[in-house]
Amino acid sequence: MNTWKQAYWLAMFELKQSKLNLLLLLIFLPLIILGFIASFESYLDLNFVGIDFYFILSFTFAAAWTKPKYFQVQQLNDELVASPTVVMLQQLPISKELIIKSRFIIYFIYSFPPQILLLIALYLFTPTIQGMMDLSLYIVFAIMWLSFGVYMGGIIPSSDAGDRASPRKVVVYAVLMLIGVIAFFTIFHIVSDYGIVHLTLIIAKKWPILSGLISVALAYFGFIYWQSYMKKLMEKLDYL
Repeated sequence: MNTWKQAYWLAMFELKQSKLNLLLLLIFLPLIILGFIASFESYLDLNFVGIDFYFILSFTFAAAWTKPKYFQVQQLNDELVASPTVVMLQQLPISKELIIKSRFIIYFIYSFPPQILLLIALYLFTPTIQGMMDLSLYIVFAIMWLSFGVYMGGIIPSSDAGDRASPRKVVVYAVLMLIGVIAFFTIFHIVSDYGIVHLTLIIAKKWPILSGLISVALAYFGFIYWQSYMKKLMEKLDYL
C-alpha cells in the first residue's frame, strides 16, 4: 500500500502539469457523451460499426491522446520510441516499480472518470437500454467494459516504457494496425448479427454472474501482466 501511495505522489507531478488538458477533457466530455447517446438508439437497431469503434477507443487509446504532447510516447531518436517522462525518471534514484505504478495511476485517472460518466449517461438517457435490462444487469455491462479498459487498455501505460523502432518502422506498424482494426470490425459485422457493444449488452443480460466474474478476473490478470511487461521492457532497453 505504501508503494502505491508513493507512486500516486510521483504521478501527481505530471498530473499537476496536465491540469489544462484535464480541464479541456471535462469541457468536451459532455459533447462526446451526447454524441454517443444521440446515436445509440439507432445503433441498437442497425448495429453500425461507428459506435463499436469509438466505444473501444473510449476504453483504450482515448485517454493517451488527451495527455499533453510532451508526456506522450514519441520518437526520441532514430531508434527509440518512448515517453520522455519515463526516460527522465530512470535517471533519478526512483525504483522501476514506482515508475510503473505511477504510469498506471495516471492512465486510470485519465480513463476511469470519463468512462464511468459515459456508462452512467448511456443508461439514464437511452430508454431502449432501460427496456433491455434493469440497473443490476447494466452494472454488469459496465463492469465488463471497465474491465476491458484495464486488460486491453493496459497496453497504453505499459507502452510508455518504449521500444526500439525507427520512424519508418513506426509508420509501418501504424498502417498494419489500422488495416488489422478495419479487417476485424468488417469480419465481425459480417459473421455476427450484432455489433460488439450490442453483443456485450446481450451477454451481460443472459449470463450476468459468469460474464462479471470473467471480466473482473481478466482485469486482475491483465493489470498484473501489463506491469510485468513494462518492467521487462525497461530492463531490456538502453535509454542512454
